[in-house]
Amino acid sequence: MKWDAWGDPQAAKPLSEGIRTLLHQALGVEAEPAAELTPEQVQLRPSALSDDDRRALAEIVGDRHCGVDTFSRLLHAGGKSTLDLLRRKDSGVQDAPDAVLLPGTEDEVAEVLRYCTEHRIAVVPFGGGTSVVGGLD
Repeated sequence: MKWDAWGDPQAAKPLSEGIRTLLHQALGVEAEPAAELTPEQVQLRPSALSDDDRRALAEIVGDRHCGVDTFSRLLHAGGKSTLDLLRRKDSGVQDAPDAVLLPGTEDEVAEVLRYCTEHRIAVVPFGGGTSVVGGLD
């Protein structure tokens, strides 16, 4: 999944001249697209998760499935709605989840939810990643 757009970047194609002409006539769009930010250029709000909470959650799902690194957080920082995609182009500090957990069993899901409830940690489910109805907001 591309972090800041729809689809597989390997399958991307440039817009045809006909579509570019239509965009110019209908919306006045003339310029080439702005250069995309690379994941390394994005500044994320620091995680508010304490080291103790991170360790406890990693014990439940395993270290490999408790993503606190920048790319894991960035990949789950929003969906693919127009507003989400526009936010991904912002060069300022962006919001992101404090951690991305990938529980593998129903018991792990239940334990994560139990721990987060006891420690007043918000949990936001991330499904297919579109969030076109704003669920991640």
